[in-house]
Amino acid sequence: MRIWRLFGICALGMVLAFTVDLSTPAQTTCEPPPSLAIKSFPDRPIALLGLAPQAVAVADFNRDGFLDFVVSYLRCDPQYRALDPLGCGEEDRNGRVALFLGQETGFLSAERAARVPVGESPRFLTVGDFNRDCFLDLAVANLGAPAGRGSLSILLNNREGSFVSARPLSLEGNARGIVSGDFNKDGHLDLAVVISSRRLVTVLLGDGRGRFDSSFDLATGPGPQTIATGDLNNDGFFDLATANSSSSESVTILLNDQRGDFQAGAPLAADDSPFDLAMGDLNGDGSLDIVTAHAAATDSLWVWLGDGTGKFSFKERFPAGTDPIRVLLADMNADGSLDALSVNGSANQINILLGDGQGNLGAPRPIETGQTPVAAALGDLNRDGLLDVIVPNQTSNDISLWVQPR
Repeated sequence: MRIWRLFGICALGMVLAFTVDLSTPAQTTCEPPPSLAIKSFPDRPIALLGLAPQAVAVADFNRDGFLDFVVSYLRCDPQYRALDPLGCGEEDRNGRVALFLGQETGFLSAERAARVPVGESPRFLTVGDFNRDCFLDLAVANLGAPAGRGSLSILLNNREGSFVSARPLSLEGNARGIVSGDFNKDGHLDLAVVISSRRLVTVLLGDGRGRFDSSFDLATGPGPQTIATGDLNNDGFFDLATANSSSSESVTILLNDQRGDFQAGAPLAADDSPFDLAMGDLNGDGSLDIVTAHAAATDSLWVWLGDGTGKFSFKERFPAGTDPIRVLLADMNADGSLDALSVNGSANQINILLGDGQGNLGAPRPIETGQTPVAAALGDLNRDGLLDVIVPNQTSNDISLWVQPR
C-alpha cells in the first residue's frame, strides 16, 4: 500500500465573523451538492499552529461539491499566537477547530483555514445539520480541566466557509465521546455526550434551530470513553452504546424505548478494556454488530454479533497491530462487505482489516502516519469509488492523508 502523505505547513488561520439566523425556517429537503473530485494532493505537510490535534471529520461543509475536513486541537500555541488572528495568550486554555476547504487542486492553504475557538481540551466532535438550513454544523465535546467541568461547543455553519461559535454549554463533568441523531424522531437532530467522570451519557434534545436546551442523563458502566449510535434492535429508533475502559471493562447498551428515554440492555463484558467501538452489519444478516478496540492487553479488535433484538454474542478477537485506540467500520475495498480500520496510537500507524462478509476480519495491513495518531475520518476525496483516510497526529502536530491507490 502507498505510504501516507504527511501535511506540515505552518500557516495563518482566518476566522470569518458572520452570523447565522437561528430562526431559519426548517427545511424538509436539501438538494444534494454536486460530487466533484479533488485531483491533486500536496506532498508538503499541513501542520497546525495549535497543539495536539484530537478529532477530525470529513464533509462538504460549503456545499461546493468538494469534500472538506475539520480538525480540533487542544489549544493555540503561545509561541505562534501572533500568527493567529484571534490572538492566543499564555493563559489561553481554549482549543480551536480549523476548517480546511477542498478544491480541484487540493485543499486550500493552511493560511486560509478558518479557525474557531471552542472550549478547553476539545477531544471529540460530530457533524450534523442542527438548524436545518442544509449546511452541516459541528458539535464539539470539550473535556475541560481534569477535576472540573467539560463543555459543549455548537458551531453553526455560516454558509461562507466557516462557523459561528456560541458560548459553550457547561456540562456536569468531563466530556468525551459525542454522537448526533434524531433520538425522539421529531425531525430535529439531538446529541449524546459521554460524561466520563460521572459514569453517564447526557442526551441533549435539539429544537431544529441549533439550540439544545432540554437534556437528561443515562447511567453507563465505570469509565465511559466513547459512544456510537445505531438501530440495534431494528425498531426504527436510534440506540446508544458506550465503551467503558476502566474497571468495568464493558460495553453499555442503551435501547431507545420509543417514548423519549432509553433502557439499559445486557452489557457486553470483556477481560480487556475497550477504548472505542463502532457499529455495522459485518455478517450481512440485516442486524447491526459491534466492534470494540482493545489497546490495553490484547491489541485486538473484538467482534460482537447482534441478533436484531439488542442482544450480542461474542464471536472472536482479531489482531489489530500495537495499541489500537480507535476503530471505524467501512467498505474500504468496495467489495460490498464492511472492513475495519484501527488507529494505532503508539505505533504511529493505522491498520486496515478486510472483512469477509461473515463477521471475520483479516490480518492487519499497516500504513504509516505521523507521531501518535489519535483519530481518523473517511471520505472519497478524489471520487474514484474508494475511501481515503485523514488522521490527526497528536505529537507531531500535523495531519496525515492517505489516498487509496486503484
